Amino acid sequence: MKKMICVLIALVFSFGLFTPTSNAASDTKTGQITSTKYDPTGGVKSVNTIYFEIKEIKGDEYYAIKKITGKVTVLEGLYRVNKITVKYAQIGVYNGIGHKEQTATNYPSLKTMSYTITPDKKWKPVRRNWALVGNNVTVDIQRGGSKWQLKQKNNVVETL
Repeated sequence: MKKMICVLIALVFSFGLFTPTSNAASDTKTGQITSTKYDPTGGVKSVNTIYFEIKEIKGDEYYAIKKITGKVTVLEGLYRVNKITVKYAQIGVYNGIGHKEQTATNYPSLKTMSYTITPDKKWKPVRRNWALVGNNVTVDIQRGGSKWQLKQKNNVVETL
């Protein structure tokens, strides 16, 4: 009986019906990219950091957002921030199965003007060679009757 079970297990592996996975530290890498941007007048500053993970699956690199943090600072006393919008995305091919378009929008508090965002746990990592992994920050600024925006892009991968 033991011999028959061993033969069945060997057949399952040899036909690729089951692929063993490794959780070894060398299979997963982490990183972060920080972007600092000022509005055209230099009166408002935005700092944005994206934390990501790179997993190797079947010889290909797959990217996933782990967390996004940021802070908006008003440097000119007469300026007012009316809205902060953070759009983030993880778009591409997942494990050779198909296209994943995972996007979301967050509106950080105007009281703290800082944020920490964690994507939905259901989001799948996407393959590097055809992907967009990153975020865009838009800050709506006003001084008196004048309004304008600070636009900031912070992408880990942009190969679409």
